[in-house]
Amino acid sequence: MSVLIRGRFRLEFHDGNRARDVLLEREGDYALWDAGVPHNWVAEEDSVMLTVRWPSVPEDQVNDTK
Repeated sequence: MSVLIRGRFRLEFHDGNRARDVLLEREGDYALWDAGVPHNWVAEEDSVMLTVRWPSVPEDQVNDTK
């Protein structure tokens, strides 16, 4: 789950060949998704986000440094 505290933030969720964009632009906007759902994000301006992950799974994060 990610909650926008300040700024403008875009999440892109991938489901097979489809992608869905979610734009968080008002304080308190949030997105909630199931574990294992591939996603990317872009901070469209300086932003403060609160992100909570559960359950915690060791080594669950993948860093893609392009």
